Amino acid sequence: MTWVPQGVISGIERDDDIANHTAWVSSVSQASVAYTALGPLSDRCMNIPLNTSGAQAISAFASGILGTTFNTATMAIFTLDVGGGATTSDAGIISDAGRSSARFIRLHNSPRTLGVYDAGGTLRAVSSSTWSTSALTRFYVLIDCTISTNVLIAVWNKYGVLEAMTYTGISRATFSSGAGNALTLGEYMGVGVTRGASLYGGAILETSVTVADNPLYTPYPVLNVAGGGNLPPTALGSFDEWNGTMTPDTGANKWKNLGATRDLGSPGAHPGHDSDTSFCGVAGVGSDYGKRTTFTYSATNPITSSMTPRFVEMGATRRASGAAKVVMNGMLYDGTNILILPYVQGGTSYAGVKAVTATNPAGAAWAYTDFDLSGGVSVLQFGGRGLTSAESGGANIGGRVTDIPGPVIVYSNKGAFLKTLNAQPIYLT
Repeated sequence: MTWVPQGVISGIERDDDIANHTAWVSSVSQASVAYTALGPLSDRCMNIPLNTSGAQAISAFASGILGTTFNTATMAIFTLDVGGGATTSDAGIISDAGRSSARFIRLHNSPRTLGVYDAGGTLRAVSSSTWSTSALTRFYVLIDCTISTNVLIAVWNKYGVLEAMTYTGISRATFSSGAGNALTLGEYMGVGVTRGASLYGGAILETSVTVADNPLYTPYPVLNVAGGGNLPPTALGSFDEWNGTMTPDTGANKWKNLGATRDLGSPGAHPGHDSDTSFCGVAGVGSDYGKRTTFTYSATNPITSSMTPRFVEMGATRRASGAAKVVMNGMLYDGTNILILPYVQGGTSYAGVKAVTATNPAGAAWAYTDFDLSGGVSVLQFGGRGLTSAESGGANIGGRVTDIPGPVIVYSNKGAFLKTLNAQPIYLT
């Protein structure tokens, strides 16, 4: 199996409570942060304000992922948790950033099925089961572009049972039409347009260029999400090298500036982005190149021996402190080994960056024990490292970090697979 993780869009990552959903967030590493409050249904999903006139998609996978996923010999599989509102019209769940046509995955209003569309807005596959207006419903969607002239689409329901399999008869270039754009959660709506309800959604995306990985023929382990905002920083780790302005807490308490205690009152709550109210600073002089700071969490390991961690995503909400300045990369540390996760550098406004890794800091596959506690604190440390001079191209370091949630763990349960077309189908358990 050679599936490559492309990231997670999920409420479990963070709880960034900003009311304005009217701007796309793009050109970031793997996926951008959505600024939204968590809804009552599940911390796995984000609130998508499709009852707001002119609302736009609230979170994006990497800019350019559309070209990689739909306009090359690649398969993409989406794990979707969606629903939770009574819509009055069809609503986009996975869309092409900046496009107003019906592409690519939509929730239908009547009947409440899930549909997969090409770039021109033509319906190509539809589920037979329906989604709930009062709870989350899971679907799995495969878009297989490995045959250049005939895109294959398959849809599984929440039980992992195949509901639709369609050879579209169109080329991947026709299917994608607009390579280079990001894929987003939600959709673009013009002023005066709403879908009648605020929905909830979450997505995990993996891709593969190996034809034999097709879940129709090779069992695909279904994915779930843990950690993230449930593993907020609760102490300073082994590295304490950031020496910019810290507000309001300094020294060993600087971890409190990253949201969990400052915004919501107690460790263990979801962290929250609060702009410049509380932050950690990375100073803006050349001597700060490569400076590191890490944090630990104290929450119990959220996965068990019956779960296999597939990949980990780390992220931060941060901004540069001035023009022509860069901030930091992500960092994981296991007490011996350091793993640097490259973030795309942004501007002087707060924005989210994330990156994924399928290996732990030692370079091995993740194990569930990597997230255990020792002496009440996590063995795994997380945080950031200022760019080196070479990485920054000589630009000065300088920025503020307002939110770093804990590691987002994407895992599979042992024995849980999608149904295949093999002689002995495997069912979700």
